[in-house]
Amino acid sequence: MMVFGGLFMLAAFVLSIAALVGLVSPGWFVRFSKTGKVYNRFLLFLGFNAASVVAMFYGVAITSAASFSAAIGGVLILSSLLLLICSVVGLVFPGLFARFSRSGKGFSRSSLFLGFFLSAFCSLFVGALLMPTTPNTEAVSTPQPNYADAAPASQPASAAVVGLMAAADTRPAAEIASTASATTQNVAQQTAETAASENSPAAEHTCRVVGIKDGDTFTCLTNGRRQVTVRMAQIDAPEKGQPFGQKAKSTLSEYIYGQTVRLEESGFDRYGRTLAEVYDESGQNINMLMVQAGMAWAYKEYMTNTAYQEMQDEATRENLGLWSENGYIYPSDWRRGVRPQREQVATLPTAEPHQQRSGRLAQERNARGFSCGSKRFCREMNSCAEAMFYLRQCGVRRLDGDNDGIPCESIC
Repeated sequence: MMVFGGLFMLAAFVLSIAALVGLVSPGWFVRFSKTGKVYNRFLLFLGFNAASVVAMFYGVAITSAASFSAAIGGVLILSSLLLLICSVVGLVFPGLFARFSRSGKGFSRSSLFLGFFLSAFCSLFVGALLMPTTPNTEAVSTPQPNYADAAPASQPASAAVVGLMAAADTRPAAEIASTASATTQNVAQQTAETAASENSPAAEHTCRVVGIKDGDTFTCLTNGRRQVTVRMAQIDAPEKGQPFGQKAKSTLSEYIYGQTVRLEESGFDRYGRTLAEVYDESGQNINMLMVQAGMAWAYKEYMTNTAYQEMQDEATRENLGLWSENGYIYPSDWRRGVRPQREQVATLPTAEPHQQRSGRLAQERNARGFSCGSKRFCREMNSCAEAMFYLRQCGVRRLDGDNDGIPCESIC
């Protein structure tokens, strides 16, 4: 069919060229004239162009047809249109067809009209038979009535709905009512499932860990080979330059490097990193393992699970990881330039007495038996040592309003 359609389109192109030739050099077609006279250039131009349009229509019809019979049907239907036009022309200008008469007398108007009209009818009829029929899919795609609009999802179908269904159905009324009730329950269940999916927890994905940046950040590759930088949620590990910073990084590497982990994502941070709780291949929560091992703090500013604080308290009591040494600094304070008191004493030989005293109190805070609680203000502190403990270990930075590393200066 593509070949036949292409031939018709090629013929249309050739006829278009012939129309231009006839317009410019009409004498070239005198050899085809029976009388030897030159054809009118405008008649040549219009005739060839009309034939070109017809050939183009035939080509398009054949090329776009779904089958050979459909192509023939399309050609016959187009031919019927041309024959109808000829019937009208023969009725108005019968002399145009005199050259096709053997006797040269021409045809009568009625014979031309009837001949062309009957030919057009037969061509249209046969073409319509050959064209493939398109099944009526309207009934298939007709939407079913939504009974949820007529009755609440938590109640059975109303009497009005049952009555409407009974009027349109010949089944028993009890069966119709049961069908309506079941439909309503299905709609309610689908609505509940949709609402549950919209309010579902964070998205879960898996990826293979290919790089460890520090104790709470790593890089992994998804199944689609997309690289993702993950910031572990709920925790804050020591920075690289901090004590235990390198140890926290190596610990995280031992836990997950090279493994395929599952991410329970909770969004993105301001740097575009994926925030997630991380689970290894055995299902262990790596975020919690880091806190339990004393390799990370519970990130109080963004913590939504109090279990992290409980694990930190336990690691503190057992002096695990970073809690085994004095002078630790909360990572956010470290990022703001806060350093251990021993570094400040080394660089500032003439340190003020109260700074030296605060450093000594900071070293003694574990021995006092403090634990992170709900205290947040200086007026709630019973001693300078307790205030220092809440600042350095619990991360209550509001106790240090001037950011000099000394909390609650009214008592320290």
